[in-house]
Amino acid sequence: MNALLPILANLRKRNVTIIVNTRNPNEHDGDYSHQAQDAIEAMQDLGIAVLYTVGHHRKLAIFDREVFYEGSLNILSFSDSCEIMRRVASSAEAKLLINFIGVKKYVRRKY
Repeated sequence: MNALLPILANLRKRNVTIIVNTRNPNEHDGDYSHQAQDAIEAMQDLGIAVLYTVGHHRKLAIFDREVFYEGSLNILSFSDSCEIMRRVASSAEAKLLINFIGVKKYVRRKY
């Protein structure tokens, strides 16, 4: 997560809306709970909306309502991983995902 923070900070400086949907830190054990809480607080300090969803294991990133990545890679905490992400350039499929995860109610821009 530490390597990702400067990238997120630069996006926020450009007024990019960022919404992170993740598990509640309380769902993690031990050190992972503290690491998750620290990462969430760092993102919130940047003005990133952090939403908690119970019982999901999604790994998605949607950009400009046109391109999305999905797969097994944990986007916020990977390092030296063999996990994968698939890139899809389809505004129609991105719209389906946006509707599925219900992100529209958390942003001012029309999705």
